Amino acid sequence: MALTFWAKWCGACADELVGLQRTGESFDDGFQALAISLDRRVDDATNLGARLDLDYPLMIDTRKTVGRLYGLDDLPATVIIDQRGLVRWRYSGRKTRGTDGYADHVRSLMDE
Repeated sequence: MALTFWAKWCGACADELVGLQRTGESFDDGFQALAISLDRRVDDATNLGARLDLDYPLMIDTRKTVGRLYGLDDLPATVIIDQRGLVRWRYSGRKTRGTDGYADHVRSLMDE
């Protein structure tokens, strides 16, 4: 599973969301992505999600409760979680991994 935290005002976040979608498309099953917006306004999050035509769930954390649980320090932030619920990789800032970087990590977890 991958959780990506983002906000409309974050320029690199849209690229991160699209990269995560491409990662999901490279797997037949067994991979779940969730995008968690930290925007204060629900409309900001839903509008960008619709414009990017994301095919995975978009959640909104206006109080940043979930974001605090993962100790975010920058956006975008992506957390890769294994089948046991353990955080295995964490990325933040303008270091978008794109399809290949995430796919390699997800594939390694699926092979375990």
